[in-house]
Amino acid sequence: MENLNNPAYLVFIIPAVIIAINQFLKKIGMKEKFAPLVNIGLGFVAIYPLMQMGLNLLPAIIGSLIIGLSSGGFYDLKQVVK
Repeated sequence: MENLNNPAYLVFIIPAVIIAINQFLKKIGMKEKFAPLVNIGLGFVAIYPLMQMGLNLLPAIIGSLIIGLSSGGFYDLKQVVK
């Protein structure tokens, strides 16, 4: 707990924040088919902490895509494609 300035902590917090924002947007009227796009957009917030952890740009972008899509359950496409 003494080193909370470590960017690795943000990588664990960002998916929870993405889930919360996505659920909020759904409750105020966003269609569910736009949820993966929102997740990808919000996932790009993770690029900076990933680069601060020592990753180059391309691995940071790929990591941010993984964080954004996995936080929204991208593996469950049958809900989106109806």
